Amino acid sequence: MRFLTFQLGAAIPFGRSLTYRFAFAAFWAAAAVADVTLPSPLDTPGAVKGMLLRHLRWWSGKPDIFNSDGTPNIGYTYPNMYMAENYNSPQSVFWCLKSFLVIGLPETHSFWKSDEVAHPMSQLNSSLKQSIPEVMLVAPPKQIVCNTPEHHFLLSAGQSTSKRFKAREAKYGKFAYSSAFAFSVPCGPLLEQLAPDSTLAVSWSTDENWKVRWEPFDVLASDMKIGNVVVPVLTSSWKPWPYLDLVIKTTLIPPVSHWPGWHLRIHRVTLKETPIAQSLGHLRFVDAGFAASAQTYQDASIFEQPTSTEFGTEGKATNDGCWRNDGACLIISESGTSGIINLTNDLSTENHNILSSESSVIRADPNT
Repeated sequence: MRFLTFQLGAAIPFGRSLTYRFAFAAFWAAAAVADVTLPSPLDTPGAVKGMLLRHLRWWSGKPDIFNSDGTPNIGYTYPNMYMAENYNSPQSVFWCLKSFLVIGLPETHSFWKSDEVAHPMSQLNSSLKQSIPEVMLVAPPKQIVCNTPEHHFLLSAGQSTSKRFKAREAKYGKFAYSSAFAFSVPCGPLLEQLAPDSTLAVSWSTDENWKVRWEPFDVLASDMKIGNVVVPVLTSSWKPWPYLDLVIKTTLIPPVSHWPGWHLRIHRVTLKETPIAQSLGHLRFVDAGFAASAQTYQDASIFEQPTSTEFGTEGKATNDGCWRNDGACLIISESGTSGIINLTNDLSTENHNILSSESSVIRADPNT
């Protein structure tokens, strides 16, 4: 689990055992009970109190985490058995009660006496023109935590597990994990069943089954200068099939003031021509953005309501819906705005005659 909590209380879902729900916040409860002094700006009881209570309030607005008898179900913000692990039972969800450790503190404890302290991110100017990207490399897991007024998420390059957990590629192997857009888990091998948000999927033209990024190697964290700013970047490689000499190397670049709210993924594909590869047809890749709700703020389907091509002075579309052309697509729905742009021809001088591309909005299957 990760203890990264946004100013509104939403954590970044990552890894397995997410069905434990607000056990995410047990760290803050334990820190208060143990009177642990944390580094600044979390070095006051009010700061810890704010992190814990904002998270619990966020979950209190998710009524679908309960069965009709009031007991918690298995899933994340709604029931979904595809989130379950082979060691889960109906009792597993009650790990969330660890976050209530603070109930054992006396009324005179500083945790109860202190006022909540807002998360430092809440003090940032949310204007796109004055956005202040904050990125931090977390070295052991090779992740970059991205704090911007537009979005709170992490870029991930080095995580995986060889254990046979359900949906392990989705829970560990995606490029990005967000506090605003929860990730999808697969319910089958086809593209709509795979629901490959924030990751790269690959298939041969002769095969309807897809492989998604998994078991990265040659993972490297380094620095890159963009304008006058030096930011951390992550590079990793993976092989979709062990019997083919196909290597995909990806570099992840976090948001900077040049492209506020966006991150870049640069893929370099190396394939050694062999008789087996030639017999499989041509390669197909799907690079996907964040998974967004298919409902608008007005509770209509985005597939029935294309968004306007007119954008306001602050870069906001005039209505919810979906929009796409040959090299980009955009979704504006009740969960926020998710978009992706193909920059291959802009960033590379290589010959692209062998490449063709299109954009699409995937209707993910139920239970993903």
